[in-house]
This record gives sequence, C-alpha cells and structure tokens, in this order.
Amino acid sequence: MNKFILTTFILINFIVLNCCLGYTVPQLYANFIPYQNEECTGDSVGVGLSISVGPCITNIGSIVGSNFEVKSTSTFSLFVNALRVGIFQYDNVENGDQCFGRDYSEFYTFKNGTCTLTPPFLTAGNSLISNGTIVNNGLALNKQYSLFSISKKPFFGLPTDSINTQVYTQYNNENPNNCSLSNHLYSMYFTNNLEINFNNNNNDKENNYSITYSCDSNNQPIQNICNNNNQCNTEEVPLDCSNSQSIYCIS
Repeated sequence: MNKFILTTFILINFIVLNCCLGYTVPQLYANFIPYQNEECTGDSVGVGLSISVGPCITNIGSIVGSNFEVKSTSTFSLFVNALRVGIFQYDNVENGDQCFGRDYSEFYTFKNGTCTLTPPFLTAGNSLISNGTIVNNGLALNKQYSLFSISKKPFFGLPTDSINTQVYTQYNNENPNNCSLSNHLYSMYFTNNLEINFNNNNNDKENNYSITYSCDSNNQPIQNICNNNNQCNTEEVPLDCSNSQSIYCIS
C-alpha cells in the first residue's frame, strides 16, 4: 500500500470516529523509549520522548538551562488510530500556524510495541546534529532506536530500579506559565548520566564539547558541560515553570 493511500485510509478512519460517530478521543501520548540497537534490547540509553497526540508542534527539543540546543527545525503532528500512531512532518510551518490541510514532507506510522528507528523529532533540519552529535559509547543522535508505545499519561521509560531521570517538558505557550498536564506538548528525557558529544566542527576540535545530564542527591537537575580540553563546568538547571517550559528530575 503506497504512502498516499495508507495516509488517506488512516485519516478517514480517524475523522469518522471523531466527527461522524461522535466518539471523543481521550488525550493520548506517543512514547519513544530510547535504545542503542535495532532490537531495543538491554538497558534503555539515550534521549526519550513523550509527545501529546493532536497539537501542531514546532521546534521539538529546545533545551532550557543550557547554552546549547538539540532541536528540529521541522514541525510535527501526531494522531492515533487503534494501536497505531501516524506522524506527519512539515518543513514550512511557521509558529502559530496549523498543520491540518498542509502538504507534509514525510509520514511515519508505527504499531504499539514496535522497535523502530526514532523519527527525526530532534534532528530534522539541524546541521549540528547531522555533523556528528552522538551518545557517548553509542549511536549518532539521528540514528537512535526507540521502543514505541501509546499511553494515557506521559511516559518516561523509567527502569525498575528507579534511577533518577532528568526530564524537560514544553507546554503550550498560548497559555503562558501554565505547566499543567492539560497544557503539555511534549517531554524529552535523558537516561541517567547520559553524555552527549557535540562534534559541531570536525575541522576545529576546540569547538567540540559534551554535556552529561543527571540529577544530584537533592533531585536537582544538573548539566556537566566539558570542552575538548576536559575543562568542565557543572550547571544547576532551574526547576520553576517559566516561558511555558520546565526541567525536573523524577525517580
């Protein structure tokens, strides 16, 4: 089945359920639990995501509290049909514009429980990521794998031993400083002590650096930023809700 037919079929089913049959779809979340192999086996390591189904979301991945950003320049919208998610990627949508009815550049669909190459939520159109940003001792950030799931609450893939996890959440800025679940757009999280190497200029190693994301003994999110000369600076990240964004630790 080609992409156009599949996309049309899923959309028609979604519209019939919501409009014609009067069925109210509860708020759902598409979760991408990170792994460093295509089987999604072993420990979960990498950058995970939990994205609200429905909204038109731009610049997924801006990281508050850091001098650096990991984000896509594309816009995404997600919908769920039964146990499958559909993901539209748009490359020419301005902030505040609606996605519905626009020409999309890519379409992805995954069944609940599938291990898949992570869609380019953090990497589309981002030259920094394309030039070799990698998880330490792992894969490039644009080649991560994820175990996909659908849930009724944002899910952060915590391991059974509840190691502290740093979470960044973006809320809808149409309702400023409303950091409630009803205003949630997406969350991204970093598995404990995750180190990301930003090789932003392979010809000038002095401009390369790494950031390690972790939580201290007080459950305060911290980022340890090191340059190529192993000169490091640890920054505490603000916990308060500001600019419709927040970073926090959960366990």
